[in-house]
This record gives sequence, structure tokens and C-alpha cells, in this order.
Amino acid sequence: MSLTRKLYRSVIVVLFVSLTASCGGGGSPEPSPPPPPPPSPSKAFVADSGFVAIGSSSNPKPSPGPVVVDRIIQGPNSTLTGSLFDLGLDAVNDRLYVSDLLSIVVFNNASTATGNIAPSRTVSKRTSGAQYQGLYLDTRHDRLYVTVVPNEVHVFDNVSSVTNGVATRIISTANDATYLFAVAVDTAKDVLYVYGLGGTSLTQIAVYDNASTRSGSVSADRMITIGDSLGSGPAVGMFADSAHDRLYVPRNGQVLVFDNASTRNGAVNTTVLPTRTITLPVAAMNYIFVELTADRLYAVDNNGISIIDNASTVNGIPASGIRVVAAPGSVYRAIVVKP
Repeated sequence: MSLTRKLYRSVIVVLFVSLTASCGGGGSPEPSPPPPPPPSPSKAFVADSGFVAIGSSSNPKPSPGPVVVDRIIQGPNSTLTGSLFDLGLDAVNDRLYVSDLLSIVVFNNASTATGNIAPSRTVSKRTSGAQYQGLYLDTRHDRLYVTVVPNEVHVFDNVSSVTNGVATRIISTANDATYLFAVAVDTAKDVLYVYGLGGTSLTQIAVYDNASTRSGSVSADRMITIGDSLGSGPAVGMFADSAHDRLYVPRNGQVLVFDNASTRNGAVNTTVLPTRTITLPVAAMNYIFVELTADRLYAVDNNGISIIDNASTVNGIPASGIRVVAAPGSVYRAIVVKP
């Protein structure tokens, strides 16, 4: 069943009941039952490039099995394309930021947004050339960091009000990286983490101090070498827990967790050992997100979502977890979850 059919299934049921009641014989027709109430506001949001849609659910911890979607943003008015890449969430103000290679758009009232709707605004749009990919939304300072292929990070200050704007600062990582995937920021320690390929075409995380003021061509203060290649299908997302100086980094079939992340420097499993390694039920994933209030890890791959509790302590193969399977035709790219 497609996402669109799921969205409108309840409407079809109500319409059928109404038509059946009105086509009876003599006498007063039976009153139509009231329509079902709308679902609770959405908390989990998934970018689905297969259906060119943002699907959302009111249940951030569903039962295992097929995905259940309460709302879908989909259609030409949305301006979304099959190049959906990343999401950023301002949970307090209920705003969803979406990168789509050539644009960054915002949907206000994200928890109830649905249908063929237009974005509330466009932060920035490119007509050609370098592409917007990974997002990090710093709600503490109203700032958005975006990786731009091949090796730049564009920073938008006052992003809650930027419309068709240009970057406040551009950070060039050409000294350290040949191709960027993702970006994350420890807003407490003001540390910038940039995930991409190094000169040897293996994955690495370049670490830069003074993230809030860096501009122009920079050189990494430290480097965490992950060591995957494009051929091995590297994951392209990571998550920084600023309150605990902790970094979650996906690798094929695993999530590497680094405590004291702001001080780490060297190659994984040689000069740098992860504090913990979480083993996932699938070999590859596109993206990870940690909902800190619930202490829950979400790992997204093309075909679904793996959900693991006790993200701050789990090690090895989780004792329990939830596997949610995407609808046929879906290609999941990213997830964000409200507390």
C-alpha cells in the first residue's frame, strides 16, 4: 500500500459509510457517524526520496512491522524532489528544515503539516553547481550549518527568519576533505564535526574548535579517521550530544560512540577506540538520530528504521529493539524526532 493510499484510507472509509446510509429504502436515513478524530500531532519525521515525501507519525516508538504514517507532505506544491537528503528540527517552534540538494526549505507547524502544501519559506536555493547536503540546526544560537559539495560548510545566522538568503559565513575544508557528507556541532564546547572523505578517499571526521567564528579556509584541529570507502557504502549522518561531549558515528552495520569526543584524535581501532560500539540489525544505514529525552537511537536505512532504547549505555548487540519496515518503493534518507 502506497503512502498516499495510507493517508487517505480513513477518508475513503467515512465516505463509503456515508454513501451506504444515504442509498437505503424508505424512511429517514440513518445519521452518518462522525468522522474519526485526526491523529495526535506528529513527533517522528522521515525523508522518503522514493515517494518524494516527508512522512510523519504521532508515535515515536511504534510496534515492529510495517511503517504507519499519520501524515504526508507530498506533491508539486511542496517543491520536494527525489534528491531529499537531510532534515533539521526546531522542536520548540515546530519547524522542519529540509535539504534537497539545490534548496533548503522550511515547513512551519510541522507536527500537523500534511498534503500538497508549499513550504513556509525557502532559506536558500541554488540554480546549479554545488549541492546542499547534510544539515545541523543549532537552535541555541538560531544558526544552520549545511555541507555543500565538495568541501564547504555554509553557515546561516538568524536562520529562523532567513528567506532566499546567502550564507553568513563559508568554511572551506579543502585542506582536510575531498567530499563532505554531514555536519554536527557541540554547541556547549563550540566544536564543529565534519564527516566526509579524506585525501585517501576513506571516511573521516574533521574536528574544528571555535565553530561559531570559523570562516574561510581552515585546517582541522583534530581528525577521527573512520576508514570506510564509498565502495563499502558509508553512512552519511552523525549525531552530537553536547550535554555529554558524546559523538555517535555510523559505520557499516554499527554505530560508534565516542565519549570525550571533543578531545579524540586518530584512527579508529588503532590510535582511537570507540567508548562503545552498537551493532545494528542491518548492514548499512544512511543516517542516525538520538532523541535525548527518551535516550533512544534511530538508525535509518533505505528500507526502514531500527529503533534502540538506552542509547547512552547500550553496547554490542542490543538486548531488544524495534525494526520498522518501509513501504515498497520507499527510500528512507533521514529522520528527526521531537521529545
